[in-house]
Amino acid sequence: MLGGPVASFVLFSVVLLSWHLPFMFDATLKSTTLHAFEHTLFFTTALMFWKQAIPSPPLHTSLVSAHRVVFCIGGMIVSWVLAVVLALAPPPPLQLLRHEASSREASPHWQTSSSQPASCGCPAPSRS
Repeated sequence: MLGGPVASFVLFSVVLLSWHLPFMFDATLKSTTLHAFEHTLFFTTALMFWKQAIPSPPLHTSLVSAHRVVFCIGGMIVSWVLAVVLALAPPPPLQLLRHEASSREASPHWQTSSSQPASCGCPAPSRS
């Protein structure tokens, strides 16, 4: 059943993880339509997920309290694994960052030069 606990957990996890694959993430940066679709899927699958954990009429859960705890811990584990992978992933090469920065339209929030990577316009740290 699509609205059941197993399907909800799997869909939520697959949507969360798949949109963080580099080629999927990059695609959403280039298309506002795809980006809106991504967030629509995040919202929809999150509703499906949390429907299982938080009984709130008219949505009802089929899980007993102990199973809801395990269900939520499982969701946290998926999110934590994603967070650890993203935290430990090597940064993109500096050349790629420079190329992406130079291909953007000029914006007051992004300053680029050939000798420095893109920055947010924040002051550079002092070199003591």
